Amino acid sequence: FLPVLLQNSDPFCIQLQTIGTLCGCPRPQDSCDLCGTAGSPAKYADREIPLQFVTEQFGGIVPTCEIVEAALHSIPTTDDYCLGSQSLFAEYCGCSANAPPVPVILPPEQKCTLCLVEGDQMKYPDKAINITGFPFQTCAQLEEATALLYSTDTIDCQNSRFL
Repeated sequence: FLPVLLQNSDPFCIQLQTIGTLCGCPRPQDSCDLCGTAGSPAKYADREIPLQFVTEQFGGIVPTCEIVEAALHSIPTTDDYCLGSQSLFAEYCGCSANAPPVPVILPPEQKCTLCLVEGDQMKYPDKAINITGFPFQTCAQLEEATALLYSTDTIDCQNSRFL
């Protein structure tokens, strides 16, 4: 049914093909893995990644860790997007052998913020971040990700504030 509606060159077809491994399509050789090791699936495959910039890349759909991992299979391990995605989502999706249990949603006072002084608001949320291989395009996207992925007491939260 789908081949009748879409041509291989159709942008929607190409987007669908990027997650083909989800349905058992073969992976390209040397393709990216979310967990960094081929065949090592994310422990929390069904966990949603509700970040606006990620949702925009998936046509408005909030992807799960499993869908992001399937999309990563379409790019090489050397791609900057691969490395950036691994550093951002691997722990959140449960890639490490000693992955923490599924965290509860943090109360606002425990969510990491970019401003060093808690409660301060950033002045330039729409400021562009132009770093090669960095997955965020604006300060607001970085703030959204740090609030989802890190609590205030982690080293990753402290490191994100130095950008």
